[in-house]
Amino acid sequence: MSIDGHGGICMASGSYRGTRLLLFQVRPLLAEVAQDGSQAVLVDVLRYFSRLGVRVTVYCGTLPGAPTELDLFPGVTVRPVLGFNNGVGDPYWTPPFRLTDMVDVLLDEAKRHDLLYVHDLNLRFDFVRADRPLVGGVYDFVYPHTLAGTIAFNGDRLVTNSDYVGACVRETLRRHRSLPDDAIRVVNTGFDTARYRPGAGAMGERLGLAPDVVAVLFPHRPEESKGLPDTIRVLAALRDRLSPDVFARVRLLVPVWPDVAVDNEESAHTRAYAAANDEAARLGVRDNLHFHDWVPRSEMPHYYSTGVATLCIGSFPEAFGNVHVESMLCGVPAIVSRVAAQRTTVPDELVRKVDPGDVDAAADHLAEVIGRRERVGEDLMAYLRHRYSLATALRGYSDAILGCERDTGPVLTPQPPLSADTLLRIPPWAARLQGGYYNDYTGFCADPTLRSCLADIEGGVRVGNLMRAHGITEDHVARWTADGLVVAGPVAPGAPNRAGSADRDDGPEESESV
Repeated sequence: MSIDGHGGICMASGSYRGTRLLLFQVRPLLAEVAQDGSQAVLVDVLRYFSRLGVRVTVYCGTLPGAPTELDLFPGVTVRPVLGFNNGVGDPYWTPPFRLTDMVDVLLDEAKRHDLLYVHDLNLRFDFVRADRPLVGGVYDFVYPHTLAGTIAFNGDRLVTNSDYVGACVRETLRRHRSLPDDAIRVVNTGFDTARYRPGAGAMGERLGLAPDVVAVLFPHRPEESKGLPDTIRVLAALRDRLSPDVFARVRLLVPVWPDVAVDNEESAHTRAYAAANDEAARLGVRDNLHFHDWVPRSEMPHYYSTGVATLCIGSFPEAFGNVHVESMLCGVPAIVSRVAAQRTTVPDELVRKVDPGDVDAAADHLAEVIGRRERVGEDLMAYLRHRYSLATALRGYSDAILGCERDTGPVLTPQPPLSADTLLRIPPWAARLQGGYYNDYTGFCADPTLRSCLADIEGGVRVGNLMRAHGITEDHVARWTADGLVVAGPVAPGAPNRAGSADRDDGPEESESV
């Protein structure tokens, strides 16, 4: 294996054995404490790269009490030595000499490796790449560092973990730049079905549960957007939907995030659990709320097998949302909100979905699951195993990351101003739900004028045709695009008119590429 004149990797044997990959992330990397879905994905990918014979060096933030070097897997070395701020606030809030030391370390290491992969796109000085291929991983499209890192990305390829985020990235970048077709790779998250499967032994006794408990699972962080307040309201609403003897056995299982164990009264998580406890007491369901220690990733199949259902009803724009798929692979039904990736990971006819904030609908679904002793059916299980195969995902990551070559970089192509021929569409981060028009970032839209135009915008319509058909003005369109409620595509002289018969043109629609 060698680097060719364009910075690409020349594979002599058709494999990636011997490839030297430098990996950067801000957070300390721990195999068993996967803080979120992106860390779980990273651990799976690194394990796979180890089996391929790839030599990986991971540089990440320091971890108090941890060694300065450890072997995560054979050939995968983790060096948690970068001096980021690991307290409250921006991780880059650290003295300048620590930042320049990071630059020196990464510059030197990049020269010793064949390519650089930045997980979660929080590297603010990508010049350390030393002319090596640079790949960025996008595993959310919410946090400031990811959004800024995506828009400012000057590397060779972005890889993301769901069709939803891939569409959001393409739409965001399309406004200002032209990228090669291969510059954005979607690798849908894959799951190890040998681990996540029906029949894994339950862990109720270890969690301090009585044998006859009806366990409802909430395996998420406690912030409001993850749905804990709504989940407690669902628990209270369940009281009117179940017999008294069954409801008395219901327990909502809430894992306590590890940072709470140190009794940090200033922790936002500590305050969230206290608020949940108070709300449960106010609603009269405190005895049905069961807090327990955080469950290691290796134990999650047993945890899912303890429950009768898993609730994923938050409003957080999940990039994928591993929990609902993991739960269903273990045979345990999940009730999910129609938000972000969860709108499309599983077809509507195969899973129970609710609009965000619809507590009554979630309670109705949960009562049915409990009453019917429902388990995941074969159709859904087959779909999940095929669609989200871990083997497929790992091959996708190896090709997307290890197979990346140096490119000429993005070409800036500023979006032209709005005109009568500009095409309007619904953005990938918005959708028409049962309860109204929903934007993953701002919630339900209250603008009646926009709502009256949605049927036309949904299929793609030119600004001029929409103005004539609905009597709207350019100010309306400008406001909607500024608020992310609609997106303005390129000038599309052949775009079909879907706003009535005025000035209809059924010519071919202009193709779009990123």
